[in-house]
Amino acid sequence: MEDRGGIGKNLQRVFKGLDTDTSYKDTQKDHYRFALNAVQNSNEGNQFFMSNENSNEICGEIPDGYTIIGQCYMSKDKTCLFLVNPILGLSEIGIHYSNCTYETVVNTSELNFSIAYQIDVVYRVRKGCEPIVYFTDGINPVRFFNFEKFSEFKTEGIWDANKFNLFSQVTAYPKFESVTLVEGGNLEAGSYNIAIQYFDRDNNSTGWIEVTDTLIVYQDYYTSNKYQNINGSKNVESFYEVFGLTKKAINITLSNLDTTFPFYQLAIIKATSGTGYPNRVSLTNKIPTRTTQFLYTGFETFTETDVEEITFFKTIIEKAKHITQLDNRLILGNIQGKKISYGELQRYASKIKAEITFNEIVLNDITAIGNNKRGEKNLELVGYMPGEMYSFAIEYLFEDNTWSPAYHIPGRKGYESQMSEENEIQETYTSTNDCGTKSYWGLDASGNQLLGQPVRHHRFPLRSEVEKPLYTESGILDTIAVSKYTLNLSGTLDQMVMVDETYQVELGYDVDGTPTTTVVNIVVDKYLSLGGDYTIDYLTTYEGEVIDNITFIELDKDGVIIPTPTGIGITYSSVSTSENIPFGEKLYKSQIFGIKFTNIDTPQNIGQGIIGYRIVRNEREENNKTILDSAVLIPLSKEVRPNVNYYTSHGFLFPNFADTARVQDDVFAVLHPEFKFLGKEYPNVSRITQEGVYTATTKLYHTEAIESVFPDTSYNKDIHKKKEKDEDGWDLRVWIRNSILSFTASLKNILAEGLEIEKLIYLDAISDAEVNFQDNSKRQLTNLSEDNKIGFVQLKNKTIDPLQFSNKCLYTVLHSNNTSPYADYRTLPYYQCTKIQFFNPSSSVEYQVESTSGDTYISSMKYVSTMRIAHRPRDRKEKKGVLKIVIGGVLIVAGVVLLASGVGAGLGVIALAGASSLVAGVAITSIASGLKANKIAKIYQEDYEKGLKDTLVDDDVQIAYVDLNPLDDEIQYWMDIASDFWFESQVNISWRNGTTINYPPMLPSPEVKGPGEYAKHAIDKLTNENEDRATYKEGKEFNGFAKAEVYSLNLDYTRRQRQKFNFHLAEEFDTCSDCQEDFSNRISWSEQSFQEEENDFYRTFLPNNYKDMPGEGGEVTNLFTIQNNMYVHCEETLWHLPQNIQERVTGDITSFIGTGDYFGIPPRKIVDGENGNSAGSTHKWATIKTSSGVLFVSEIQKQIFLFDGNQLQPISSNNMFHWFKENITLIQDKNYYTYNKELFRYKNNPANLYGTGYISVYDARNERIIISKKDYLITNEFANNSDYFFCSETGQFILFENYKQTIEDNITPPLIDPNQKDWEFKGIENCEMKFVRNTDEIGVGVIPSESDIFMFFDRTSMAETDITNIKTGISSWAIEGGLTNNIYDTEQEFSAATLHGGLRFTEAYPTKYYVLDDTNQIIEITYPEFRDNYMGITDSTRYAIDYYDKKLIAIGESRSARFEPGNIYSPLTPIWHWYSEYWVRTPLEYVKNYYDWKGEDSINKKVILLVFIDEVNQSGRDTGVVGSGQLGYHEGITGLSTTSTVLTNLQAPTIKYIEDLKFYLSTKPLFKSVNALNYPINRSPEFTIPYISHAVPAIKGFGQAQSPQQDILVDVFKNQIVDLGWTYKNNQYPANTGGSEGSVTDSIDSALTLNFKGYKTSALDPITNVNTYVDIDVSSITPLGPILDKHGWDIKIGVEAGDVRFRIGQDINQFLQNTVETNIILGKEYKYIQGVAVTPNTNDLSWTLSYSLKTSTWTSWHSYLPYVFLQRNNDFYSLRHGGTNIWRHNKAYNYQNFYGEQKAFIVESVSLANPIMNKVFDFLEFHTEAMEFDSVTEEYKEVKNKTFNKVLMYNSTQCTGVLDLLVKDTSTGEVSYLFEQVKETDTNQIIIDKNEGNWYLNDIRDVRVDYDSPMFIKNKDTLQPDYYIDKIVNTSVINFNKDWSETEPLKDKFLVFRLIFDNFDNTKLILNYSIENETPSSR
Repeated sequence: MEDRGGIGKNLQRVFKGLDTDTSYKDTQKDHYRFALNAVQNSNEGNQFFMSNENSNEICGEIPDGYTIIGQCYMSKDKTCLFLVNPILGLSEIGIHYSNCTYETVVNTSELNFSIAYQIDVVYRVRKGCEPIVYFTDGINPVRFFNFEKFSEFKTEGIWDANKFNLFSQVTAYPKFESVTLVEGGNLEAGSYNIAIQYFDRDNNSTGWIEVTDTLIVYQDYYTSNKYQNINGSKNVESFYEVFGLTKKAINITLSNLDTTFPFYQLAIIKATSGTGYPNRVSLTNKIPTRTTQFLYTGFETFTETDVEEITFFKTIIEKAKHITQLDNRLILGNIQGKKISYGELQRYASKIKAEITFNEIVLNDITAIGNNKRGEKNLELVGYMPGEMYSFAIEYLFEDNTWSPAYHIPGRKGYESQMSEENEIQETYTSTNDCGTKSYWGLDASGNQLLGQPVRHHRFPLRSEVEKPLYTESGILDTIAVSKYTLNLSGTLDQMVMVDETYQVELGYDVDGTPTTTVVNIVVDKYLSLGGDYTIDYLTTYEGEVIDNITFIELDKDGVIIPTPTGIGITYSSVSTSENIPFGEKLYKSQIFGIKFTNIDTPQNIGQGIIGYRIVRNEREENNKTILDSAVLIPLSKEVRPNVNYYTSHGFLFPNFADTARVQDDVFAVLHPEFKFLGKEYPNVSRITQEGVYTATTKLYHTEAIESVFPDTSYNKDIHKKKEKDEDGWDLRVWIRNSILSFTASLKNILAEGLEIEKLIYLDAISDAEVNFQDNSKRQLTNLSEDNKIGFVQLKNKTIDPLQFSNKCLYTVLHSNNTSPYADYRTLPYYQCTKIQFFNPSSSVEYQVESTSGDTYISSMKYVSTMRIAHRPRDRKEKKGVLKIVIGGVLIVAGVVLLASGVGAGLGVIALAGASSLVAGVAITSIASGLKANKIAKIYQEDYEKGLKDTLVDDDVQIAYVDLNPLDDEIQYWMDIASDFWFESQVNISWRNGTTINYPPMLPSPEVKGPGEYAKHAIDKLTNENEDRATYKEGKEFNGFAKAEVYSLNLDYTRRQRQKFNFHLAEEFDTCSDCQEDFSNRISWSEQSFQEEENDFYRTFLPNNYKDMPGEGGEVTNLFTIQNNMYVHCEETLWHLPQNIQERVTGDITSFIGTGDYFGIPPRKIVDGENGNSAGSTHKWATIKTSSGVLFVSEIQKQIFLFDGNQLQPISSNNMFHWFKENITLIQDKNYYTYNKELFRYKNNPANLYGTGYISVYDARNERIIISKKDYLITNEFANNSDYFFCSETGQFILFENYKQTIEDNITPPLIDPNQKDWEFKGIENCEMKFVRNTDEIGVGVIPSESDIFMFFDRTSMAETDITNIKTGISSWAIEGGLTNNIYDTEQEFSAATLHGGLRFTEAYPTKYYVLDDTNQIIEITYPEFRDNYMGITDSTRYAIDYYDKKLIAIGESRSARFEPGNIYSPLTPIWHWYSEYWVRTPLEYVKNYYDWKGEDSINKKVILLVFIDEVNQSGRDTGVVGSGQLGYHEGITGLSTTSTVLTNLQAPTIKYIEDLKFYLSTKPLFKSVNALNYPINRSPEFTIPYISHAVPAIKGFGQAQSPQQDILVDVFKNQIVDLGWTYKNNQYPANTGGSEGSVTDSIDSALTLNFKGYKTSALDPITNVNTYVDIDVSSITPLGPILDKHGWDIKIGVEAGDVRFRIGQDINQFLQNTVETNIILGKEYKYIQGVAVTPNTNDLSWTLSYSLKTSTWTSWHSYLPYVFLQRNNDFYSLRHGGTNIWRHNKAYNYQNFYGEQKAFIVESVSLANPIMNKVFDFLEFHTEAMEFDSVTEEYKEVKNKTFNKVLMYNSTQCTGVLDLLVKDTSTGEVSYLFEQVKETDTNQIIIDKNEGNWYLNDIRDVRVDYDSPMFIKNKDTLQPDYYIDKIVNTSVINFNKDWSETEPLKDKFLVFRLIFDNFDNTKLILNYSIENETPSSR
């Protein structure tokens, strides 16, 4: 192609792309160095030839003032645009159509779009016809919009931003108005609760919002059964419990439904499995929100789900920065929770107060609200356990109807409440969540700092501490008449009888005409004589039976029949009596404990509005209990063997022992519900506190006998008489003793605690345990109750007087030694315990709420204990061993055999149909009471005879059995019944259920019946049916034991609402961090959607559907997909996030069978680089997907990558590596960070006029990707400062110079002003600097209208005329103020709602006075008598006391003791009368006692005190040495009198003042508010001035020498003196004092006159001293300090008594207007600082560059620099700042014109044929085609004389400058042609000639004149600002007029030539080839 020895041609075809990496001397062939507005192909088929780019044209227009901040292609040539108008604050969604029209769809200010936050969008078509966009911007909620359903996004025709939210926002929180149990259903027995969720228009649910507490469903009917007979039931069947369905239904009524949702759904949560846990959840069909009632019957067929679905909490994704879709799932990245100042809320919770409440419930009326048997019980009133500690918290409801975390409410301390202050645990309030000086915990309700203090929960008082008995009873029991006969025997026996032997009297009598016989025993206790009358008391019948015709039959001893009385002289008589035996039931009531929370404020300014709240609590589980259960202590009986005390047993409940030594005094039976019903044993009880006594006020007896229940006899025909013949079996006799109980509440009495309690043990029925005692003795405790398990408590070094158990049992509570209950309260779940309460901004009512959702029930049980007394054969003759033998025989009855065989252990295998009642009884008993055969044998066969049987003999058993020889062999039992025990326990005994087989049912409770009523129960417990009448006469067979009492409770009934819960704000939660809820590395995804779905599952995000990317790569910056694979861009890393898709491969077919954990496979790095070289990116707007892969910019690596899912290509390395390394970095970002050390606010924000970043677009026509960098450099001086910031979000450039310094200057460091809370900088808001600080020390509010006003007068010295004047003034003021025209005395008050709540005149004492007379009797006297005869006296025999309504109230101070309420004082106690002068303490103390006397709660009272005093005791010292010795407030002041010479200086306040101040500060929180006015009445200066001189510093804090208030006070005193008429003489000395400074003279002209030299000395010196009142330490009480004006006090001075009537009204009004309520009110103060609007000077550093996907080369730079690209099919569009036009690129037939401006087409290439040979470049030859489109023919035509119009050529040293190419004109003929060859041109022009299609450029000359300066300028400041150019010629080194002789041809190894075409835009110019002619240099 060329001749290296001569002239050669270098042919090039520049199509291989840009090459800026190689040297000019090594440039690759066919590459080029620079191109502008060039493409490598065109529509006309010029592939691989460089040509000029098509122009762009207007194709639509957006509204003026708007900027596009988001876009996505929809379909059908439509593009969805998101726009913002930053000046007007308007947001817009519109559509740009392919026909170049734009349509506004949404325009509103509600969407809050921001120019600073661009919008990421995805699009899909749902249901085949609904176009939907889903979008997010990182500052607003994730949103969506359905273009087919405009109306669904509006409310009343106005766009509603909430309806755009992807996650539906509830606007009205639903309320369950009632959930009731009704008849008419088919429900299973168990517990039910109801949940509700809404469904939006797309059938997406809100998640389960609200869940009710449990409703109890059981079988019995309210209306048809008596209360006692209503019992629980079960759904799960066993052989003895088959209850069936309940025929109940649930009626649900709702309110406050959110009608913005069309539907709601209810979940019926069921626990019917008997486990206590939910086992099923039924979901109703969707119900319209206009329907507020629903009836659930159980007949419905509903969808069922798992209970876990209810517990799920919808993921709260408040915001997200990125969005994409994959596998029909919506995927969000870099998500954010609520931006709430969560830490601020604790301070609001800390100041909440708690008070106990009492709610009366009727315990045995099922129609009464809160009754224990109501199915709705848990939804109505459930009490809290007295004495127990609970952990409460508050949750706040945000305006979007989501809930905050829970916030701990501290327990009571320092304020009025009956809640216990014994509420501290070992843990303390730690500072882990504090921010600087701001405490997370804040102040409690009393104003105390919580930080570092022990954690306080809420302990309820014991009932004894608040005098609330367990229950009360009312009404009168019914009675039944009972006949009772007494038989008296007297006389002398004819023959010897044995002393102390038992004889039998057989009596015959008729009962209602039916002959009956019975045998009674008598003991002859004297030799040969009965010793007089012998009384037999056991002839008693019941239920109206009448005994008549009594006949004495015979007296029998050992078979010797004593003749009838008529034959032996023994006489008898009988006495009949009648008594009424009670039966029936009473009405029982109790007051259950609730808790009320007050002082609840609406939190303000925490990031989102709060509209409501609810109280929640931790569940009281076993490890958090301090009260384990309530229990009854039952006495135990001891054996009677002399000097032996081994056996002690339980069996009796209320034994009758005349000898109390029979009662064990250190071991007791313990009966408590949790053991009986739940099997909970508490071996480690730390304290037993007595709370009451159960007394057996009446005992009713009955005996029942059944013949022949066991086949055997003790009769022996060889031994016994024939008349003793007995052929039937053993009889069964049972005595029933029913103890009718009354309850008496006790004062708190700790029976035993700590080491005094040895242990608790629990024993099965008929079992024992040997216990060791401290004296090393051993005893056997035996449970002889055959039908009960029981507990025993053993004391150590502690006894209880047996007299306390005389017909009594003790009601107690069992404590645990738990010193830190709820220690983990910050990690335990919290459950709702109040209904939701809503704040009302328009209401001034204080917010409070009561919780009656406790866990404790008061219920009763009729307790039965059955004991085997003996198996006693008839005493036919003495025969050793008979009893033992017989007992041995009895023990092998069927029941015991079954017990021994272990039937009870196999209960589950017994089928009802095949089990006899005996087998069933054995099975049930072995479970219920633990009865075991081996224990029976041991106890009855061994221990009985050793002495155990003696423990079962009390006085009643002695009479009933021991003293009696039975008529037949007898099995003897005793049944004790307690009617009734009441317990307060977590167990609701009322829901106890019985059995459904022939098994003794539980006895109904509460009710009273005669013991005869319970005979059947007793017999049924001991026998079974047996139809063998030959053996069993009455068809009854003895079991061998007493069947157990069944304590069966459906565990489902113990369930409460535990499906919805919340947690406390975590301890590790960083409240100081602004990004605590930022999950910048998190990816969350929706449920998978389907075309046919009803729900839009794109809107359903489950809680666990998220993945946290590894954090080392930085935060997530973008999401994209390639071929259904998910890729996550982070700042420094590109991750592949594989889906976990399960496959089944069958042959060649692969099917997907499920998704498993969608992103369960760990992410992997695409490039495992180091030091940030892992292909990360922060420029999502430049990331673009093409068919060749995804292109993205990695600024951190300064590279651009193309990634196809397999190969990651760094395309920036394609001959452009170094250029990109230098030019990818965003200079504005870098510069800002360099100076400010903070990231630039508007990085990756190219839509912002002052933002930076990258954008890109794919040009399908030219198969290229266009990347545009938006960058600039601010050149103003401020930008070179290290401290500036600007905001550009409102359409202006708002500058903040000295930005950081401004922040620093506006933060008050604590060391400068410790009392000033520091400002906190919260960032930029609306282009203003925002600061905030807490203002929670003192809240300000006017005196409320409901205040009670109390007047106090100093009656010790104030004249009656003074008081009359004050009352007159007060009366006038009251009338004028609309109060009343009546004035009432001390004992009266009135109500005046118009202004104040009440007005009282109080004269320091009540109107009634009492004294002790000489005999120490209290007598009443009048006030004058008291004043005249008793006030201040020192007579040791008479002392005044104030006995106000029989409550002693302090009225004075003694030297040794306070006069306190309730104390009794002896005559030796001195009482002083200075009560009224203790003005700090006395008034408030009186008012508190007054409210207590009235029974009113002071915590709700707002009080104003007006205190009128004319003097105060100043003469006393604490030592009592000075003056009268009385204790005063002011030490060292003797008063100012005519004998005084000087007023001594102000001394420190006395201990008395400090004590009273602390009393006031501690008492004030017991009121809602207290304000007080100290009103000195000027009586005489010697008293008033010293008083004021101390009162003013105490109240106002004046008097400090350094204080600027000093002179103010001095002026006040000057005016004080003048107002009093006292003479004030400056520098004047009285004559009679000799002129001594500061002296005092007597009055002049009878007017009391004071003379002072000057107010800075003498008597006024005290006010200039340091005010020692400010030094009083009250920090443990209040944070507000000791000065009283911080605590509601003010003082008014300078008023005489005579003037008060005219001034008092004005003064009070002024006081009321100026007085505020002092309270700890949490709040915030905000401050905003504005910047300055400027227009910055900037250098545009932007560029646009294109990359050819066809050639994989960089093609060209471009002169358009838009802020956004749009793409649609084959077209792409752009917009630039400052314009509204949408410009479509690739305009046909037009070129190089962008945004209406002609731009240049430039190509620069290098001629380099031989890189080592110097050459002379003679001329340049190139081939181009110029074509124009002919619109008529619609065909291109060639234009002959058009080509590049400029050229620049240069080498390493030479340069031609930019030359205009002048085309020879060949169109005018030969002459002209010749002329063209020789014509002269301008020096910067050069002729270009076209021959045979090639253009020739000759005579190339160097015009450079300065070879020491650079040839080119690349400084960005100098380059053109509107598009990128790599360089321009340095014109200062070029001279086109350079002398021809000095110009030379261009000689070098290479030649660079730049062709420029910039004069036509209708010409398509194609550069085909270039040929550079070169001649080897001669050198």
